[in-house]
Amino acid sequence: LYPADAQIASDLYQRAVLTSPRRQQLFFALADFHYRQNNPDEAMKYERKAMEEDPELGQAHLAYGISLLFRLKDQVNGPKEILLSQTVSFPYMVGLRELPAVSEAAFLVKDKEALKLIIDRYSKLGTTAEYVRFYGDFARRLEAAGYQDLLEEFYRALPVETVSQV
Repeated sequence: LYPADAQIASDLYQRAVLTSPRRQQLFFALADFHYRQNNPDEAMKYERKAMEEDPELGQAHLAYGISLLFRLKDQVNGPKEILLSQTVSFPYMVGLRELPAVSEAAFLVKDKEALKLIIDRYSKLGTTAEYVRFYGDFARRLEAAGYQDLLEEFYRALPVETVSQV
């Protein structure tokens, strides 16, 4: 993006916000735009705004939490926001791309309830090689953390055809 184009894009985004001032998708798009322009402070401002507009929207907590944890290395507030994305009134159902971040947050703060929620909600998502790889990593981390009870529950929850591959 050329600097002149970036300014035009920014102006267009701002006009869109004026027409729909509470639309979270615009805030996510603006955050992404500012990250791509190497302006993380401004990007996080829009992620926070999306969260403030609707604190019960899980997607906003996930985006903000990921930025806190992985961009700012905030191992207290980042995991808190990520895990909140799973327990608000409208939790964000993550896919394989975001699932490792949710898992990492739960392990970082040693939240067994969050780990159980991951098992209950996400252990049957898929049987592709990518899912099997995630499931294997998740099982190894449960074992390393000494969560034998959760590990057994996890194996029981997995699709039968994936257990032998994990």
